[in-house]
Amino acid sequence: MAIRITKTSKDVYWTVDGDFWKDPDGGHTDDVYFAVSDTNDECLVSAIRRRLQTSAYDWGFPSLVHTGTSLSEFAGALNDTQTRTEIKAEVYRSLTSGGLVSANRLSIDVIPVGPRSILITILVRSQSQPEPIFLSFGYDLRDNKLIPRNVE
Repeated sequence: MAIRITKTSKDVYWTVDGDFWKDPDGGHTDDVYFAVSDTNDECLVSAIRRRLQTSAYDWGFPSLVHTGTSLSEFAGALNDTQTRTEIKAEVYRSLTSGGLVSANRLSIDVIPVGPRSILITILVRSQSQPEPIFLSFGYDLRDNKLIPRNVE
């Protein structure tokens, strides 16, 4: 099943910490903020974050069951070329799964930044905005920690 994000798409917005965002304008403290596609590709950014921060079988929804990235499978692995190549392939598989991002609009790099740390960078050429979407995540292979990085 293809997952298509259009100008009218709406989805729960995920923060960089992997949590739901409460709507500051909702009038109630329990209102969940919804991402929309017509501004800054919020739906796409939220979907990318969700996929990077979950494993392949975390979701019970049939359309999402294989969409997580499963970085936990690399916990304890050496920070070598082979591991980084496999992580890049897993991120690519996750983000192109179900048609979330088309392969010709996606660039992924996995860069070593320390003995057990890597930086995963994702560049998506947006269909709705003139500027590309750029996201980066630090990942610690020793502790299995994914840390979203804000790049301005």
